[in-house]
Amino acid sequence: MSRKLLSLLLLILVTSALAVTVSAQDEEEQTVFHLRGTVVQSIGEYPDNFSYDGSNVIALDRPGFFEVHVDTETNTGIMFARFYVNEYQMDADTLLEDAQVTVIFPLFGAPTGVMPEYWEGGIATDVDLHGNSGHEAPVLPTVFNALASWGPALVFVDGEQVMGGEEIMGVPNVTGAFAGHVMYTNEVRDADTGVVYNEAMDAPYSPMAPADGIATDDDVSLLHLIVRSEVRDDEAFPPFSMFMHFNFLDVQELGMDEINPMLMEMEPMTFEGMNAMMESMEMDEVRAALGEQMGQVMGLINMTEEALFGEESD
Repeated sequence: MSRKLLSLLLLILVTSALAVTVSAQDEEEQTVFHLRGTVVQSIGEYPDNFSYDGSNVIALDRPGFFEVHVDTETNTGIMFARFYVNEYQMDADTLLEDAQVTVIFPLFGAPTGVMPEYWEGGIATDVDLHGNSGHEAPVLPTVFNALASWGPALVFVDGEQVMGGEEIMGVPNVTGAFAGHVMYTNEVRDADTGVVYNEAMDAPYSPMAPADGIATDDDVSLLHLIVRSEVRDDEAFPPFSMFMHFNFLDVQELGMDEINPMLMEMEPMTFEGMNAMMESMEMDEVRAALGEQMGQVMGLINMTEEALFGEESD
């Protein structure tokens, strides 16, 4: 069985096992999130993926979206994005031109179960990250996260999966995933220029001075989508051979009537469940059980795109 087919089959498994049902929530803390952002910005490209001076912060011409459907108590759910780039340097050797990009985050946390405490199992709420927070690298000033996640991310360009490295998060990379990170935060870039400022707002922020930064808006208002390889590249910032960074603005919380019923019928999946399936089934059994569902994942995304934009996305 080819590695690419296996990765697609596993993608179906983890996405078809999704369900984020609306349950009773603590009045003081939101635990179930249904979010959608529909205004897309590319934030730099290889080799500078943060563009602190705003010179390569670009509003994408064609419509795109990023949806988040997760339960933070069980660390399960799904996130998926689709957007279009006219020209985007994905890594040192790959220039995307007039390309459709689809990103799916099917699992959250780490396959080994070993992760920082502030990850809260893979999906965290109400946590400060970056800057001088002591959580994550200081690639941005400290940002407040109503929601943040970590886990594998699968990337497709024009419908074909871009394969990650041989390992991910310390285990064999059987799904071909990259490392994914998502944040639902307040804004740190100037709305007009895209600049990330220092505290005095007289120069761009520098990660060498992590305490010297400022948020431009205190309200949680945007989704950050970050996908990176685990292969180092010291010619790039951050030093990874591939690092995709896109922001989604105009984020709205979705009501139940705005969520595709297909998504709500899926059940949650965990690393433990995926490992058990791989250990108990032959590959041809996996293919037979999941092959007919392969179109369902992209089908859900296609349906969402059509419902949101119709012919605008063609």
